[in-house]
Amino acid sequence: MEAAQHDARASNDAGGSMAVKAAFIHVIGDILQSIGVCVAAALIWAFHDRWLDGNGLSYWYRVDPVCTILFSALVLWTSLGTVQEAMHVLMAGVPHGVDARALTRQLQSIPSVIEVHDLHVWALAGDKRNIWAHLTVTPGADSTAVIYEAQRIARTVDCHHTCFQVEDSATYDKAMEGDSCYGPGCQ
Repeated sequence: MEAAQHDARASNDAGGSMAVKAAFIHVIGDILQSIGVCVAAALIWAFHDRWLDGNGLSYWYRVDPVCTILFSALVLWTSLGTVQEAMHVLMAGVPHGVDARALTRQLQSIPSVIEVHDLHVWALAGDKRNIWAHLTVTPGADSTAVIYEAQRIARTVDCHHTCFQVEDSATYDKAMEGDSCYGPGCQ
């Protein structure tokens, strides 16, 4: 299982950089645009004296602006995914492939954990996932064992930076947090 997790992290690291993906898309777009300009130039050069309009200009001269418009649309279309991914990261959205409700259930299944609240999972980049949560435990529970198990669960969704707050149910008052929303997805 550790080998599979390592392979998943390695593939994430290779394709996870938004800047590298954006640069790759930019280079491919430039190559395609250069090919389009060359094709348009070849068509204009080869057929400049055919298919003339009323002013004596060839309709083939219109190939260049048509190529420019098509490739501009292509660049906008390919950039949309990068912009969406950047906005998702900037807005601290839950990383794709992470189910916050399932993660909450897994954390609640830890022995001694009574409740999980204030769960946040986000990514600073495609491969830099973070998680924090408050774990309410039974009185006298071994908090170190709870944290180790919570960290193990976090690693299953490729989160390696964690912050878990362990709260003793006998002494901790959630009302002191000043928030009436404790479940995942609460608005």
